[in-house]
Parts: sequence; structure tokens; C-alpha cells
Amino acid sequence: MSLELEPGILGFKRPFTSEVSQTLRLKNVDRDPISFKVKTTAPKQYCVRPNSGRIEPGEFVDVSVVLQPMKADPPPDTRCKDKFLVQSIAVPAEKEMPPWGELERNFKASIQERKIRVHYLSVNAPSNHVNGHDDEGDDSVLSPPPVYTPHAESSQGAAANSSSGDARSLQSESVPSTPAQSKPVPAHQKNAEAAASPPEDLSREELLAQLGNARVNIAQLQKELDTNLRRRNVNPKESQKASSQGALGVATPAQTAGVPISTVALLCLFFFMLAYLLF
Repeated sequence: MSLELEPGILGFKRPFTSEVSQTLRLKNVDRDPISFKVKTTAPKQYCVRPNSGRIEPGEFVDVSVVLQPMKADPPPDTRCKDKFLVQSIAVPAEKEMPPWGELERNFKASIQERKIRVHYLSVNAPSNHVNGHDDEGDDSVLSPPPVYTPHAESSQGAAANSSSGDARSLQSESVPSTPAQSKPVPAHQKNAEAAASPPEDLSREELLAQLGNARVNIAQLQKELDTNLRRRNVNPKESQKASSQGALGVATPAQTAGVPISTVALLCLFFFMLAYLLF
């Protein structure tokens, strides 16, 4: 930037219940005239005179920055977030300086910018000392504002993601892992697992012997299962035959226990003849 700023940080001393002024010197170190504009993030809190103008080569302009009175002083540890922005652009020497709005509208890409921070100082703080840092040694203020680039933003995002991932991994390592409560395993499951996964130190002959025993046990269990099923389940034909026999057995005693048909017929005939003779 062809415009030098002094100081690099605006420090205002307490008390703030009355006006506090600070001088910002703008010096042109270029060979061409420079047009400048001073902006602030808190225009109602500060009075800047002059806030724009033209500086010839090798000359300077003192800008008066006045902090308006406050109702009460902020706490001693309050950090001021106010900032100033100084914009400048070279203009031809033979032409008159156009209004800053026209320059900003037509030559926005050529405008140079410099940010200035504001610090609150105590009553006994030296004028060249701001929050423990000298104005000359504050590189963050003297450096130009960062330029937005997609590549830089993506690299910063990747670095932030990697740092957050490292922090999460460190946090997971620092927290002791609580042992999970083991659930009781049934005995049959243990036996099945033991049979499914034989020890590695058994020989081939022992494994074959165990396999043969397992087959014998399986055959015996299958035989017992078939026997139980035969006992429980009866053949449909046999069950139907047994049911029919049972029905006949029940019906036969009912027929033998009653009066035969011939006897009934004889009785009817006897009563008919008796009635004929009497009446």
C-alpha cells in the first residue's frame, strides 16, 4: 500500500464519560496523488474529520478520530471490537479528484484497503502501548487484509476437519472404555460352540474319532426322535378304523337293548283284535 498509517492501532485512554480524541496520520509515499476514504464499523460512536480527501506525493494528512462520550466506563477487561477501514487509490495529478463514490464505483478493483483496530487503554497505560503490544510490532494490523480464494478456503476447511478429527481421537483415547456387561450364555450354546470350534492342538486322528462319535450320537438321537413321533402320531387309516369300530360298538348295544320289530307288530295286532271284539 502506497499510504502509510500511523499509529497502526487506535488506543483510547479512559475515562470514556467525556470525549477522547486520537490522531491518525496518513502519509503518501507514492509518486502520484492519492485519494483516501476512512470508514468505521461504529459510525455513531466516532466522529472522523476529515473522512476523505486527497494527499499529494510526499505529504500527509492528520485525521482526527473522536470517541463520543459514554454513559459509563465499560469494565476494565472489555475488549473493543470496533475497527476502521482506510481505503486509498492513486489518481492522476493533472485531473481534479472525483467524488469517492464515483471512484469506488468505477475503480473498485484498484482500491487498496487497510484495517485499523481500536483498543481501550487504562489511565496509566503509555500512549505507544496497547494491551501489552507496541504499535510498531503488531504485524496483524500492518498486514493487508486476506484475499478470498476458494483454494485457500478449502485448504483451511480441510485443516480444520483434520484438527477436529485429531481432537476427537485424542478425546476417545483419554476416556477409559467401560467394559461391556457380559450376558450369561446357556449351557447348550456353550456345548454347541465347543463342538463347532475344536481346539487347534488336537491331532487328525482325534478329530476323526470325535467326528465318528458325533455321528453315532446323532443317529441314536434321530432313532429316539422317530420312536417318539410314532408313539404320538397314529396312522390315519388305523385311527379311522378304530373310530368306526367304536361307533359300531356303541350302536349295537342300543339296538339289542330295545324291543324287536316283530314283537311290536304282534302287540299291535293283539290290541287291534281286542278292540274289535269289545267295541
